[in-house]
Amino acid sequence: MLVPAEIRQQLSRKAVIMHMRQNAMDHPETGSWFGNVTCSLPSETWPEMNGKPMFALCQINVLELPYCPPLLEDMAMITLFVAPQIGTNYLYPNGNQWLLRAYHSLDDLIPLAPVPTASEIPAVALAATPPRDDFPCWEDVNIDLPLNIAEHYYDHFSTSDGIKLGGWPNLVQTRVHWEKIRKFAQSRPEFVFQIDSFYPGNWLWGNSGVGYVGRGTAPGREDQWFLEWQST
Repeated sequence: MLVPAEIRQQLSRKAVIMHMRQNAMDHPETGSWFGNVTCSLPSETWPEMNGKPMFALCQINVLELPYCPPLLEDMAMITLFVAPQIGTNYLYPNGNQWLLRAYHSLDDLIPLAPVPTASEIPAVALAATPPRDDFPCWEDVNIDLPLNIAEHYYDHFSTSDGIKLGGWPNLVQTRVHWEKIRKFAQSRPEFVFQIDSFYPGNWLWGNSGVGYVGRGTAPGREDQWFLEWQST
């Protein structure tokens, strides 16, 4: 049974998947990394949580992506840190249990001096695949589907896993409820990217879960970022 092209078009979003580079010898410090953050503004230092240095989870050079999701089009670099014990699958404000730094330009960035942490996440160079069509999990389907397609949804549509920018969140439990916390809901967050449990990088969200990052879309709240993670 073929799915009409207009249905695929309505559901589809472009996504870029990040994979481990086989040869990292020539990978630039300002490139994309898992388990490594190499740069910051001169006014920034290595972040801490409860007096302990946070773990470097990833660094994404947006300018190198073969496709840029709409909510990242004004960005050049994103760095992400997490606390050693990030807790359970609740929503946290940026800076509590995790920290995302977003930069509109690379011009003012300088090398960030590493500090000793207890992290066992190795530095893994990342490279982006060509963009692909990504489809929502059933919980995120936002259009009416013919019954014969709805009953066999996952025979026709799939949601990419992995370290993914753009596309749809690959849900572990239920849809991401940014609106659970009223002050977060006021920012109207929308999904931007996900960080899957990454076995080559020795990183798990709970029991093989996924972390979802959203960005505020309400006027004046575009620099607000949000994290939820789900686990089985």
